[in-house]
Amino acid sequence: MIKKAFTLLFIFFVQQLVYSAVGDSLIIGGKNVAIEDAEKRLEYLPKYIQTKLAITISRVLTEEAPEKSLKYAEMALQNIISGQTANNVSLNELPKAQLAQVYYLRGRALTNLGDNDLAIKNYFSAIDNLERITTYNENKFDIYCNISNTYSANNQFELAWKYLTTADSIGKKIAKPEKTANLYYTKAMYYASMQNTDSAQLYLKEIMKYPDSNLYIFLKGKAALRLSVINFANSEYIRAINYAFQSIHYAQRTGQTNNLLESYISLISSYNELNRTTEIKSVIALVNTTVNWHKVSNIQKFNWELTKSRFYEKNGDLKSATQCLNSAIQQMNTERTFQRSLVSENISRQFEIQQKEKEIEILKLNSFIETQKQLKIRLLQYFFVIIIAFIAVAFGLAYRNRKTKTKNQLTILQQREEIAREKLITNINQSQLRATKAQLTGQELERDRIGKELHDGVGGALAGIKLTLEATPYTSVTQDFVNMIKSMIHKTTQEVRLISHNLVLPSFHNATLEDNVEDLFEDILIKNGIKVSYSVYPTKNWDIYQSNIYRIQLYRVIQEIFTNIYKHAKASEVEIQIVKNNESLIITIEDNGVGFDITEAKRNGIGIKNIQSRTDFLDAKLSFDSMPLKGTFISIEIPLKSKIIDANE
Repeated sequence: MIKKAFTLLFIFFVQQLVYSAVGDSLIIGGKNVAIEDAEKRLEYLPKYIQTKLAITISRVLTEEAPEKSLKYAEMALQNIISGQTANNVSLNELPKAQLAQVYYLRGRALTNLGDNDLAIKNYFSAIDNLERITTYNENKFDIYCNISNTYSANNQFELAWKYLTTADSIGKKIAKPEKTANLYYTKAMYYASMQNTDSAQLYLKEIMKYPDSNLYIFLKGKAALRLSVINFANSEYIRAINYAFQSIHYAQRTGQTNNLLESYISLISSYNELNRTTEIKSVIALVNTTVNWHKVSNIQKFNWELTKSRFYEKNGDLKSATQCLNSAIQQMNTERTFQRSLVSENISRQFEIQQKEKEIEILKLNSFIETQKQLKIRLLQYFFVIIIAFIAVAFGLAYRNRKTKTKNQLTILQQREEIAREKLITNINQSQLRATKAQLTGQELERDRIGKELHDGVGGALAGIKLTLEATPYTSVTQDFVNMIKSMIHKTTQEVRLISHNLVLPSFHNATLEDNVEDLFEDILIKNGIKVSYSVYPTKNWDIYQSNIYRIQLYRVIQEIFTNIYKHAKASEVEIQIVKNNESLIITIEDNGVGFDITEAKRNGIGIKNIQSRTDFLDAKLSFDSMPLKGTFISIEIPLKSKIIDANE
């Protein structure tokens, strides 16, 4: 007896070790090899270990290979039901948590295969099994998020919002950052399906702020892909390209082939709108040689061939366009055949499950009849009457409660929308008020500065010329005296020219901001004998604004700095660098002049105050580094995520 017990204990230990080893290999790196190894072992493992391993494989393959994921979820479900059938147990007594996990995995696989209706049924089956289990809130949260996403995809907005709010309430109880990120993605999908792209982008950009850890990398990849698609639809092709590159980066890191191909499709679509033929050909060649086409779904293959067809058609290559279009049609026919077979298999599996359930119920019914032969028919009739009456009352109450709940939810939704609308209007008014105040402050400082320049510079020079002429008799006039007067008049003319140049608005109709800035240092610095070193990285097109209002403000800031260098710095060399990266635009200006006391200049200098006012208006960061006789270094950093970058005229 003791020997038998030890033997059973040893077998149990070995089984658990096998399952643990295979499960760990799925999580650590070589996923494909581990799955192939697991498939070979499955048939030799006991049913309960086989079920656990099938669930693990299904979860790993949900996004990358939904067909296989569905297959293993079905295997797990069959094992659970068949194992309980042998013990004459009703489906109502099956393990709830395990069943919920299987139905959830089936739902995710069906969603990725495009069968949203059947996916929703499986999600609700998972919820039904978790309804009485209070310790699985995270599972419920994930399921409700997927239900909301599926309803959003079907444009059933009321139901999508209902389950979104349910997921939100559960997420607040869980209070985990990764769940908050998932909720942001669900909200983004809801607003995107309602064509509210501004709100959708708001939540997707919040996801992009999370760190590049394993908890968020897959979700950030999907968010970047959605941002690329939304910006493409809004004709923001440069932004669409940037987000497509980010999505490609994350898809390569996670090994998600379908997401990778969809990112390349978005990238090519944006390039096609910008007529970047060379880049498109490079991307097509890269995809053809690097993508594992065995892992790509028929839908993605169809979209890929259709995207290539549009490109070739636009470039006049009708032969290649026709070939791609025929290939796309072939992929669509293959997908339809697969969908029909999938529906047929699901119907067959559902029928088998119902048959097994009926067999269980028949066995229970026979047992019940055998043990209840002595009961009277009248008591049985009374029992059925009571049950029917109870069901009718319960149905009436449930219908009334549901109607009241729906009405209350609609009222709450309307109130929330009204509050959000009022907050948005208030924020817009406050932003406009701050912008107007900053602009007026800059204008007042500009007027004050010009007045002082006219009084102290031009007025003083003219007064000096007048006094010199009055004090010199006509008989004492020499050629040196005439030359001196000419020099004084020339300097005064230059001063007037500089002031008038500062007053004239630059034109952005026939010249860009970049051209105007180059003309600026040409007129103020180079023509006055100051050597200029000018460099721009990565391209010369560094203008980030949509509105001339903000271009003019940036132009005035640079003009003020150049004017101060010419008039006060006594510099012989000036170095100008402009760098544009993914985060900001950085402009640095450095001279080898006499420098100045920053504290004193900020307290009494009109020019410094004028520059600070305008950079505040531009939502930019301004910094100075200068000391007397040490030259001056000025840096202006403008964040690309600033709300004024996208402002219209």
